[in-house]
Order: sequence, then structure tokens, then C-alpha cells
Amino acid sequence: MIFPLMVLLFLLEFAIQGVEQRMSIPPAKWLSRLTRNASARINLVCFPYGGAGASAYKPLAMQLPADIDVWAVQLPGRENRFSEPFAQDADAAVQAISADIDRLGLNNLMFFGHSMGSDLAVLCASFRQQQKRTMPRLLVVSGNKPPHMPLQQFWASAPEPALVQHVLAFGGILPEVLANAEFAAIYLEKLRADYRLYEGIGARPPVMLDIPLVVVRSDTDPLLADVDVNEWRHYSSRPFMLREVKGGHFYFQPDAGELAAVLAAAVKGQIT
Repeated sequence: MIFPLMVLLFLLEFAIQGVEQRMSIPPAKWLSRLTRNASARINLVCFPYGGAGASAYKPLAMQLPADIDVWAVQLPGRENRFSEPFAQDADAAVQAISADIDRLGLNNLMFFGHSMGSDLAVLCASFRQQQKRTMPRLLVVSGNKPPHMPLQQFWASAPEPALVQHVLAFGGILPEVLANAEFAAIYLEKLRADYRLYEGIGARPPVMLDIPLVVVRSDTDPLLADVDVNEWRHYSSRPFMLREVKGGHFYFQPDAGELAAVLAAAVKGQIT
């Protein structure tokens, strides 16, 4: 039903005042704790796709085993950081995220990033390796080309009709949601800001990370139709694994079960 969905979306953006209690957000504002498992041995840090807030990973967090605690990156300009200006520089953002990881004393790290989030996860892991900080024990990327491959299209400054058509084509949002002019304006502003952040990274030479790498590709993702995801091999000197799943770009919505299974299996196989 459309009305309950609209209410939910507006609650996420406008009535998030109690989110600290629901999501256990710590003083480190770049990370939101989505689970609190007493038996957890892994801290999974999830990096957001374009237009997403930390709560987008809540369904995934609820389907992961209890030995994984989930932290989601909260970029400014959304949810409990709605009043803050959008991030302008990806390098500065990942340095702030990395500082919060250290401030919280998180160890036994695992990074996951989907779409834009895969680039942010790689940047964060690269920064931590360069700074000789505690590295994630595993990196999982999903739904994106490797960062060294140049973008074929730029969307941050695209005309609104073209941007809307692009988002609808890969299932980024439901048409009936965009029919609400007020919400559409807020969502598209946030999406453009994230595209500016992502497009500002540019094509960079691969960074060889000394951690295992798992790449998740869905079988009908239109954004990966012409991408050789095996190019991700240039980002790890350790084991490289490619996992194929069913679905489109947002294959883990509304059911994150298959992605949760991939992440749980990756933990079991690589982290002992």
C-alpha cells in the first residue's frame, strides 16, 4: 500500500528524533550501531549507496547471525544528521569515518559497501592501510565497477527528468514515492549530493589491499551489464572471490536474506 510506505519514508527523514534509542547511535556521529549482540565477534561496517541513510541497512542487520555486530555509516544531510551540510569530499569523509572507528575501539573489522558505498569502503580501507591502522579482515563490495574504471555517465548535474528516469530504471525508488513533490525534492537533492561526492572521487589507480576481497554481482543489474567485475582482482593481494546472486541493482531489497547469507559465509570462510 502506498500510504504506509510514504509515512515510513517521511518518518525516516523528518521524525527521526528517537533514532538514537532505536539505532543506538554513539557519540561518534559517522557510525550508527544497528545491532548490539553480546556474542558478536565481528564488527561489520556498512558503507551507503547513493541517497541512503544508515537505516537502509537495518533489514540486512536483522538477518545476519548474532556473531556479527552491524555499524552503518551515516553521511551528513540525512536522518539524525539531516540539518548538516552534505559531504563534499570523499577522502575527508572516509578519514572522519576511520577516526570514528578508532574512537569506538572497533576491532575484528569487516567492510561492506554497495554501489557508491563500495568506493567509500575501498577508500577507507586504503586510508587505514596507508596509516597503518587496524585493517578490516575482509572487504565485500557489491553492485559497482572497480574504482579505476572511468564513469560513463555523470548524474549530479543531470536535468531532473533524466535523473528521475535513471533512478527508476534501476529501482532506486518507487514511482509512487516520487509522485509526492515535497519528498521527491528532498530525495533528489540528497541523491545529487551523493552523486557529486561519488563522481568527485574520479578514476584512480588500483590500490592493492592486503585483505581478502569478495565481490557480489547480481545477475540482472543494469549498471553492471558492460562491466568486467573481475577487474576487482587488482584490489587484493589475498584471496579474491566472486559471488553471483539473483536480482537487480537492489537485489537485497526488500529481502536481504541472500546478501546476509553471502556475508555470513564470507565471515565463516575468511575470519576464524
